[in-house]
Amino acid sequence: MSLFKQNVWAIGAAVITAGSRFFVTTLLASKVGQSSFGVFVYTQWSIEIFYLVFSFGTSGAISRYVAEYQNNFHLQNKFIIAWTKYALMLVCISAITNTAYYIILNNDTKIVTIALIFIWALEVGASSLMNAINIGFQKFDLIFKVNLINSVLMVAGVLMLNDRTSDINILFFLMIFSLIFGLILNFIKIYNYINIKNNKLYTEEVVHLNYRKIWKYSINIWISTLIASLLWSRGELPIIKNILGVNAVAEYSIALSLFAGLQQAVMLGISALSPHISKMWGERSDYDVVIFAREIMNIQLLISSMLSLFAIIYSEQVVSLILPKIYENTSFLLSIFCLSLLALSTSCYSQVLQLKTDATFNRNSTVISLVLLYFLSYTLTTTFGITGSAIARFIAMVFIAVVTMFHIVKYWGISTIPIFNILFITIILSLTFFVINYIKIDIIQKSILFLTLIFILIYNIKDINGNKVLFIIINKFKKIKYENH
Repeated sequence: MSLFKQNVWAIGAAVITAGSRFFVTTLLASKVGQSSFGVFVYTQWSIEIFYLVFSFGTSGAISRYVAEYQNNFHLQNKFIIAWTKYALMLVCISAITNTAYYIILNNDTKIVTIALIFIWALEVGASSLMNAINIGFQKFDLIFKVNLINSVLMVAGVLMLNDRTSDINILFFLMIFSLIFGLILNFIKIYNYINIKNNKLYTEEVVHLNYRKIWKYSINIWISTLIASLLWSRGELPIIKNILGVNAVAEYSIALSLFAGLQQAVMLGISALSPHISKMWGERSDYDVVIFAREIMNIQLLISSMLSLFAIIYSEQVVSLILPKIYENTSFLLSIFCLSLLALSTSCYSQVLQLKTDATFNRNSTVISLVLLYFLSYTLTTTFGITGSAIARFIAMVFIAVVTMFHIVKYWGISTIPIFNILFITIILSLTFFVINYIKIDIIQKSILFLTLIFILIYNIKDINGNKVLFIIINKFKKIKYENH
C-alpha cells in the first residue's frame, strides 16, 4: 500500500474516532447529570492510564519492530509471538488493578459494576495491542474499519439513552458493547494475515532477536508514552477532582474533549507517517529525515493556526450551540487550550528524536514537562480555580515543544526549524485571544476578523524555499491524483 493510501486510511480512522468521540461526549454531557458525567469521564481516563502504566511499552515496541522487521518475516513472526504473550498478560494485570482502584475510589462493591469495569479495561488493553500490530503491518485500512464499527455502535447506543440517565452502569455497558465487534474483526484479520505469511514464507531458519535493544526501547517508550499521555491528555484530572470536585472534572473534560478534536485534526495522518519515518531512518541520512519532518511541521503549523483561530474566535458560539448553559465557561478554557495547539506541530521532530536517542529524549523531556504540569496545576488551580488548570496545561505543552525544537537545532542546526512561521503565528493567535476575550465584538466583526487573518496566514506561511505552504499541499494532491490516474 502506498504512503498516500496509508495516510488516507489513517486520516479517515482519525476523523471517525475524533468525530464520534466529540459527538458522544457532547451528547452525554446533555443527557447525563454533571456528577454522573464526571464519574464516567474520570473512569474512562483511569482505564486508559492504568493500561499505559502496566503495558511497559509493549504497544510502542510492537508498532516499531513489526514495521522494522517487515522485510524479515521470520524475525517479525518470532517478535510478534514473544511480545504478544507478554503484552496480553500485562493487559490482564492492568484490568485487575484498575478495577481495584475504582472500588477503592468510589467505595462501590456492586458485582455488576465491578464486572463491567473489568471487562471494559480488558477490551481497551486488547484494542490498543491490536492497533499497534496493525500500525506495524501498516494495515491502516483495517484500523479504519474497526474504528468505524466502534464509532457507529457507540453513537447509536448514546442516541438511544434516555435523558438524564442516572445509572452509570448503562454507560459502562455501552463502552463494552461498542468495542467487542471491532475486537473480533481485528483478531480474525490479524490471525489470518500472519498465518498466510507463515504458510508462504516458513522455513527452518533460526533467527535471534536483540532482546536487550528491544527492552531498552520498550522501557523508554513506555515511560515517554505514559508521561506524554498524562501531559497531552487529561493528567491533571486527579488534582482538579481533589481541589474542585467531580463537577469541575466534567466541565474541564468537556473543554479538553473539544480541544482533542482539534488535536486530532492537526495530527491527521501522522500515525501513518510514523512507520514511514522509521523506514527512512534506516535507508537515508538523518538530515534528510529531519528536512522531511520540517515539511510536515509547516503543514501542521498552517492547519493548527487556522483551527486555533476558528476555535478562539467562535468558541462562545460553538459552546452555546452544542452544550447546556451549565458548561458556558468551557469556551474560555477552550480558547486557552488553543493557544498551545501549535505545540503539536513538533510531533514529527519528536519521532525523529525518538529514533535518534532510542526514545531517551522523549522520556526525559516528558518527565520534566509532566512535573511542571503537576506543579503548575496544583499551584494555579488552588489560586485561580479551573482557569488555572488550563493555564498550567498551556505552559507545559509549549515547554515540551520548545525543548523538542532546541534539541533538533542542537543536532542538525537552526535551518531545520521554521522560526519565522512559528513566531508569526504565535503573535497572531495571542493578539486574537486578547481581542476576543477582552474587547467584545459581535459575530459579524468576528467573521471579518477570522477571514482577514486566514488570508494573512495563507499568504505568509511559506517553506524554506519561499513557496506558500497551502499551494504546496494543493500541488502535491494534484500530483498524486495525476499519478493515480
